[in-house]
Amino acid sequence: MDAAEFRKHGYRMVDWIADYWEQVEDRRILPDVKPGEIRSRMPQAAPEAPEPFDDIMADLDEIVMPGITHWQSPGWFAFFPANSSPPAVLGELAAAGLGVQGMLWATSPACTEVESQVMDWMVDLMGLPQEWKTTGPGGGVIQGSASEATHMAVVIARHVKSRQVTADDMVAYTSAQAHSSVEKGARVAGIGHLRLVETDATLAMSPAALSHAVAADRAGIGRLVVSDHVVYGERLDRYADPARGGLAGGSQPTGPDGAWLEPLTVLAMVGACTERVRLCPMVLLAALRRPVVLAKTAATIDVLTGGRLDLGVGVGWQQEEYEAAGLDFAARGRLLDHTLEVCHALWTQERASVSSEELSFEGIHQMPKPTAGTVPVWVSGTVNRRSMARLARFGSGWIPWGPDAADMASSIAKMREAVTAAGRDPAGIEVAGGLRVERDHDGDPQIAATMAAVPGLIEAGVTDFRIGLRPPEGVEQAAEYLAPWVDAFESAAGV
Repeated sequence: MDAAEFRKHGYRMVDWIADYWEQVEDRRILPDVKPGEIRSRMPQAAPEAPEPFDDIMADLDEIVMPGITHWQSPGWFAFFPANSSPPAVLGELAAAGLGVQGMLWATSPACTEVESQVMDWMVDLMGLPQEWKTTGPGGGVIQGSASEATHMAVVIARHVKSRQVTADDMVAYTSAQAHSSVEKGARVAGIGHLRLVETDATLAMSPAALSHAVAADRAGIGRLVVSDHVVYGERLDRYADPARGGLAGGSQPTGPDGAWLEPLTVLAMVGACTERVRLCPMVLLAALRRPVVLAKTAATIDVLTGGRLDLGVGVGWQQEEYEAAGLDFAARGRLLDHTLEVCHALWTQERASVSSEELSFEGIHQMPKPTAGTVPVWVSGTVNRRSMARLARFGSGWIPWGPDAADMASSIAKMREAVTAAGRDPAGIEVAGGLRVERDHDGDPQIAATMAAVPGLIEAGVTDFRIGLRPPEGVEQAAEYLAPWVDAFESAAGV
């Protein structure tokens, strides 16, 4: 094909493409063909002589077009529209015609410098740090596809960290909404662990939540706990009423419009971006969830996090939450027991069955099962007949509440006596205890003074310590903040 023929057929090809763009909306998006059908229309052997251009155009219409998925259709949501826009096609034609080889500056100065400038523009357009520009230590390179680009980024990151850790021990973090090429690129690069971080309602990953979770993992925090409120009423003063399950003298940390995230969703996100820290809602108002769905959700999180989920449960104090769920607040104790009965059956029985006043079923299968055969349940409550029976039947651990949380030595002794009376050996039951953060006259937290209480609580029988801290944002900053707390605790606990 000489220049005159190229010009002639080029005009024809551009017209053919333009006609396609104008008509694409009217075409069926997914081709109506079977595997092998397109190939069967082609010759079995390669042609030995060139074909007339008319025949080639006919092949495009009769062989190629019936097997095309029309990614550019306005009725098709796709990730790859930019590389076939009219300007992009003309740019690709110009690049192909010039035969650009952009390996080095010497092989094509124009290619190198145009690419560098365009990538520097992208830094400004995307609000990236100025260090990413070619005028600094950074600089971008245009890749041929999304898969090439993400794989290249992962390989560079692996190289940077290769002197500190082997690829098998590396962890890559990415949004759960990221393109599939990110996961593929990490696996092809041999990265040992990939954490998919869940997103919020705007599909954005929370940098603060991610950095705190990773920092807790690095610092050696044993368990991350989160609270639960599904809805709020307007009588928050009832939280101070022990008769309703509240705490004498207590007050809620937020008003009725406080932003309380759903705890199991939060823990799923944290579990996706950590490796060691255990995860526990403390406490989850389990009776507000449908038992069969709660069992599935908890087992799923447990499996995906490698068996790191604990389930702290309690009845709660707020009547409005039960009313909003269409449940009887006065029956909340029995509702919680029923929820745990169903969860336990689905977690532990291959062919599950339940028979109670509320629900009966048999021959029900729910997979996967939790990693250790069940999800450890921590039961919250005071030492009373109902909660101690619940602890003896379902509990791996006890979360003291109210006056029992204030006098751990006495309450643990009473708990063990009550559990024994219910027919269970209390020796294997763990106990959660809170550490109050001691502060100086300026309000700054004091590590040594806080940890002074640890030996006495351990002697009383506390096995699990909770402390409320506010680490700064940023992984390195949060890890640096948490590390001395962990070190001081381990020293005080003798571990």
